[in-house]
This record gives sequence, structure tokens and C-alpha cells, in this order.
Amino acid sequence: MTAVAWHVEDDRPFYATARRLQHAVGSRWVVLWGPASRRYWALPCGTATAPVLSDPDPDRLYAMAQRQAAGRPATGTAAPAPSEHRQPR
Repeated sequence: MTAVAWHVEDDRPFYATARRLQHAVGSRWVVLWGPASRRYWALPCGTATAPVLSDPDPDRLYAMAQRQAAGRPATGTAAPAPSEHRQPR
């Protein structure tokens, strides 16, 4: 068994945010919370040309996914994501 420096219970809000973000971006992406990296990850489904997206902020990850879906680079600024994706602090 591998020991980790965090407890799943401590990250439940992050996992919940990843589930909400998954619902928001739809089936084009698989969204994960990375407990070791402390980042949200979006992996493309069905296309090898889309990059893997990652950001510690769920709103920025949402914006990158939206830009990518619109055919624009996933970096840079985009319209703000819905506030319900914001991680409680």
C-alpha cells in the first residue's frame, strides 16, 4: 500500500468541483482532479489533435476547454466560466 500526504476527505470539494466541471464541458473531455499535482485536468476524448489541458483554477480550465472547442488556442483569456465551478476556499 502506498501512503499519501493527503486524505481523500480533505479533497472532497475538489472532486465535487471536477464533477461539476465535467458536466459543464460535456463529453468532449474527461475532467479529473489531480490530488498530487493540485490541478484540474481535462483529457480530450475522440481526437488526438486536442491538447491535454490543466490548471489549478477550475474557471481557467473551463475557459481553456471552451476556447479549444471553439477552435482557438486553449491559452490566453476567454469569457469567464460560470461561478458555480469556483472551488470554495
